[in-house]
Amino acid sequence: PGFGGHIDYLHEDYPLLVDSQQVVLGNSPNERMFKDQQQQKWSEASTSHAGELMARVAADPEAARLIAHARRNEILERFTADTVCRQMADFMGMHI
Repeated sequence: PGFGGHIDYLHEDYPLLVDSQQVVLGNSPNERMFKDQQQQKWSEASTSHAGELMARVAADPEAARLIAHARRNEILERFTADTVCRQMADFMGMHI
């Protein structure tokens, strides 16, 4: 499963989503950037899985294009300025 803001757009079932795992920063090579936050968690992408996905895209760019195009259409429908503004207004209790 994925972790991060891109999941709002891609969803966890997106076939080209790179696998990741949650790691405590103290166990991560990124810990030097977060010295005061050692217990925070970091989503660490699988570089081997990313490589597999890149090879898959390179081997069949048309299939990758179809996957991306399908998600593009959904993003264009779900994230119009009107839709996002309405959602934010609802969240703030300002029904417009």
